[in-house]
Amino acid sequence: MKLDERLKAVAGHMEGDSVIDIGSDHGYLPVYLILNGICSYAVATDIRKAPLERAKATARKYNVFDRMEFYLSDGFCGIDKTFDTACICGMGGNNIVDIIEKGKGKFRRLVLQPMSKGEILRKYLWDNGFVIKTESYPVEDSKPYTVMLVLTGETPVGYTYNDLFLGKIKPDDNNYRLYVKKVLSSAKKRYYGTKNPEDEGLIKECLNLTEKQN
Repeated sequence: MKLDERLKAVAGHMEGDSVIDIGSDHGYLPVYLILNGICSYAVATDIRKAPLERAKATARKYNVFDRMEFYLSDGFCGIDKTFDTACICGMGGNNIVDIIEKGKGKFRRLVLQPMSKGEILRKYLWDNGFVIKTESYPVEDSKPYTVMLVLTGETPVGYTYNDLFLGKIKPDDNNYRLYVKKVLSSAKKRYYGTKNPEDEGLIKECLNLTEKQN
């Protein structure tokens, strides 16, 4: 089984014997994790019945159905289990925050892949003592994404305005450069509308980062 670049990056951050994939859709990720010995047991959830049925079909196809459980659920709702790793991918930052907040105590670590509002997600994590241990930046069909490995903690983490958009980990590679360019485009649009001096500073850092990587 092959994964696209985005899910491959997510799988690269996964560890632990038991995992939950929230919003699993086709179930490719948990099936891949079991097939490759990354975990021995996985739960797939989705808020809609059709995607959950697709996940079940994928599990049957690859003969791992008996090593998985499936829940029609919004996040962790109705699931009375604790997991080594919870994966929440392909959603907006606001939705991910809501799921984490309602599921506290049910996971030891998180792998997160926001499709939008990454700054809101980072702010919530740092304000609530979570540690973003690593961030990677896969590119799929010329679109950059961020994937975060997050550990639980208790002490709030300090950050700057720019950190919210760019992260604290700034790899010197082409994938991150594409991500910075995406942040730069959004920052320019906000600045032209509001003249927020914080966005002006963000624009300058984005330009510096892209210049260093050229």
